[in-house]
Amino acid sequence: MTAARPTLDRATTPAPTRTPTRTPRPTSGGTDRPPRRTRPLLDQVRDLVGDCLGLTVTGTVGGVAVTLVATDEQAALLDALQHLEGGPCRRVDRGEVVSAGSRDLVSRRWRHLAEEVSQLGVRSALALPLRDGCRVVGAVTVYAASESTPDHDALLALVQPWVETARDQAAGTLDERRSRAAAPRSLRADGLVHRAAGVLAVRVAVDPAAARERLEDAALHAGLRPERLAQVLLALHP
Repeated sequence: MTAARPTLDRATTPAPTRTPTRTPRPTSGGTDRPPRRTRPLLDQVRDLVGDCLGLTVTGTVGGVAVTLVATDEQAALLDALQHLEGGPCRRVDRGEVVSAGSRDLVSRRWRHLAEEVSQLGVRSALALPLRDGCRVVGAVTVYAASESTPDHDALLALVQPWVETARDQAAGTLDERRSRAAAPRSLRADGLVHRAAGVLAVRVAVDPAAARERLEDAALHAGLRPERLAQVLLALHP
């Protein structure tokens, strides 16, 4: 019998922000709210990738991607899983175009990541570097339900307005999130993180303290609260 696909607990998801009439520009996120919602952008991407499940735009800080724009919370969660596993799309930070289909995702190196994203319906991921001249300042990542091969130039044209944001706001966004992450958490939230860190420690063969740090770092870079990522991990690994 096929296991039921984990569902996101929408009750814990903040309501989407109101979309401005002008081309939206993301603002610095924080760990108490996901990166900015951009539903109209997702609709445009689906003209190129009909079965797109989500899109993110990241800025690069010290070689590490920070999620600045996410079409919805699931897209931010997929970025968090990539941060957590060091998934194939993270190579885009070095300026590579990365296209990861089902064959790549089920490789031994990313076996755990493949199990997680497949439960969320993902069959392929495409990551393209965003450049400011010759310098890589970020990336756009598209998650799809099939082996999609969209036009790279058309996709980059859609997210071009965010190149300046990726270049200028990533460092400030990360600093703001770190400040918010230092705030005390409830006992329930801390318990979720503790349990998820235990699951992660066994799965990737590290000690619990290292697993907790890894989980919190992934949530930080994706713009999610650690307990939200913990909640999803526990649902994916009951």
